[in-house]
Amino acid sequence: MSTKVLQFCLILLLVNVACKDSAPSIEEKIQKVYTAVSVTQDGLTVYTQGGPSNLVPQYSTFKLDLSVPGKAVLKDITAETFTGNYTVTDQVLTLTQLSPEPTGTGGTMSYSITSISEDGKSLVLTTTKGQPKTGHTINVYTLKSN
Repeated sequence: MSTKVLQFCLILLLVNVACKDSAPSIEEKIQKVYTAVSVTQDGLTVYTQGGPSNLVPQYSTFKLDLSVPGKAVLKDITAETFTGNYTVTDQVLTLTQLSPEPTGTGGTMSYSITSISEDGKSLVLTTTKGQPKTGHTINVYTLKSN
C-alpha cells in the first residue's frame, strides 16, 4: 500500500512540475527595441514624448535596441550610435564594450531596472552613476517598445 501511495505522490509531483508555466526571465522580457516616453534628470522631467515644451527635445531620437540577446545598440541624445554587449544581473542592465566609447564612460554604462512590465513593453531604467553628457545627472528613463 505504501508503495502505491509513493508512486501516486511522485506522479502528482511530476505532473505539477510539467504543467507549470515558467515566467519569462528579465533577459527574455527586455529583448526589444525601446524609445523614450519620458526622461528625468536629477528629478526634473526634461522630456515627455509628444510634449510641447521639452527641455531636452533630443530624447525624441533616443533608442535602446536589446532585440538581439547579449547585443546592444544605443542611440543617445547627441544622435551618436554606440554598439556593444549587454548583461542583466541582480536587476542591473549593463552595457559593455560600447564602441565608439561614450564620453566619460570607459565603454560601460549601467542602469538599475526600476520596473519592467510582464510583457517587457514598458521598462524603467535609472542610471547607476551620473551621466557625463547630461552634467553628471542621475537619469530615469521610462521606455516603451512597439
